[in-house]
Amino acid sequence: MRETHVAEAHTFCAFQAMPREGVGRRWIFSDEGGPMHRTRQCQRTLFFLLVGGLGACASSGSNAARSAGLAASATSDERILAILHRSDVGEISAGMVAQERATDPAVKAFAMMMVTEHTRLDEEGNRLAQKIHAAATLPDSTLPGILSSDSAALRLTTEAAAFDRTYIAQQVAAHQRTLEVVDAGLPNAKDAEVKAALESQVRPAVARHLAQARQIQSRLAGSTATRGRTTGTSAGSVTESPADSSTTKKP
Repeated sequence: MRETHVAEAHTFCAFQAMPREGVGRRWIFSDEGGPMHRTRQCQRTLFFLLVGGLGACASSGSNAARSAGLAASATSDERILAILHRSDVGEISAGMVAQERATDPAVKAFAMMMVTEHTRLDEEGNRLAQKIHAAATLPDSTLPGILSSDSAALRLTTEAAAFDRTYIAQQVAAHQRTLEVVDAGLPNAKDAEVKAALESQVRPAVARHLAQARQIQSRLAGSTATRGRTTGTSAGSVTESPADSSTTKKP
């Protein structure tokens, strides 16, 4: 990625130094000055493109690291339930926004399912938390930070099709993250009822949601690539996809 941004910056600088067609060798300069000003402008352009490219790479790596850290923090029943509760609240909130703003029928149906099913999961999680007298205290601000960024991204995405793609991409990432938390937490769960709920209710639901979100994401990507042509894909409902290796619990 860094090399791409460097190439873009050099292309920009080279273009600015090209003679205008039909005017011989006269260079095009801005009103602000001559060649030295243009050189400084090219240097600034190169700097910002490099910083932007490195920032994008760092952001991607940072999200993966934060998700891994969140899973590693699922070390007790209390922490597992707290993380799942905050995740459920995030899913419900995002689903309510998507119910209003999504335009793709399958995305809208998926959002409705998220509100319904994560409300049910959260109610069960709250019941278990009360049973074991667990406080809904997160280990740190990692998850709230991720959910806040996702919420802001949805709010700032105004184009309809882009909103659908953004929401579904977030859902893929969110359910992958939750699945990692459940898998990391299961060996640490001490209460028999908490462990049973993770195995029989939470994990199957999250894995199914992840498979469905990936299926919709794949179709949306195909629709974008073939925009203007009929794809022949039915988008009126959310259907379950077979779980792949990433959604099947490891023995």
